[in-house]
Amino acid sequence: MSQNEVRDQKVTIIGHFPHIMTLLAPICEMKIIAGEIPQDDDYPVPAADYLLPESDFVFIGSSSFIEKTLPRYLALSKNAKKVTLVGPSTTLAPLLFEYGAADLSGFVVKDFSRAIRLIKGAENGKMFSTGQKVSFKR
Repeated sequence: MSQNEVRDQKVTIIGHFPHIMTLLAPICEMKIIAGEIPQDDDYPVPAADYLLPESDFVFIGSSSFIEKTLPRYLALSKNAKKVTLVGPSTTLAPLLFEYGAADLSGFVVKDFSRAIRLIKGAENGKMFSTGQKVSFKR
């Protein structure tokens, strides 16, 4: 998604994604919904009922799979121009396109053994150094 697409548009992000927030905050009307750890001007999760139907672009964090809120968020976002699922645990399944997602932005591990060492604490480093971010578009 380009910055030009979201310029002067209503954008709602579910979760905290610093890269997206830095790129888009200066050029659009951005709202952030955060549950467990709200910051500054974040909206509480129940605000999704009001913000998502009015949003032009929606970014849904992959934790919504675990929290079992993804179906509800997708239904509330049906009027959006584009819905993107974001985060390293995003399921890269084309089936999600049938439910309203237009872009699946996730992570694919390429160095499995190093990733395991990082997870076990046997090695120091950043998890993202073990693979690459990917985007699967409809």
